[in-house]
Amino acid sequence: GLNREGQGSIDIWVHDFARAAAQRLTFEEGSESNLAWSPDDRSIYYSNDLRNDGAIFRRASDGSGEAVEIGTTPQGIWPSDVAPDERWLVIGSVGAGTNHDVLRFDLATKKIEPLVVTPFMDRWGRLSPDGRLLAYASEESGRWETYVQALDGTRGRWQISSDGGLEPRWRGDGSELFFVQPDG
Repeated sequence: GLNREGQGSIDIWVHDFARAAAQRLTFEEGSESNLAWSPDDRSIYYSNDLRNDGAIFRRASDGSGEAVEIGTTPQGIWPSDVAPDERWLVIGSVGAGTNHDVLRFDLATKKIEPLVVTPFMDRWGRLSPDGRLLAYASEESGRWETYVQALDGTRGRWQISSDGGLEPRWRGDGSELFFVQPDG
């Protein structure tokens, strides 16, 4: 959408397919993007670029109440998923000396811990429904591919895609992983 001054901005909307109606959820200045749904679908987490300080907000998914700022960092951060117990977020960030990284943001302590940090671009971190596995895309091989790694501290990862893979998403029961190939 456009703001009052005619400058471009992005807002978050929810579309109710049963009623064939859309409801606007965000009204803040600046652009809201990178939304992640809570496991119970009652909240959304998203980033806002107005202050350029890496702010993440939470808002009720039914549009009620006000947006609550849950944390900021000196660098830009954006949510990509919410842990099954809703105690932490998977976030993307641009770190010092790295491109894009996949990190863990604790909602209580605001502490940030690495999940996938390499010299390459690593993005779109998504948790399996049970929270044990992390899927993400990396350009480490020279093109975007989708990988999965365990979050229990064991080492190793598995390349899932073979002809490129972006924006992974788990099926609701965790038995399949979907991703977009670079050609769409």
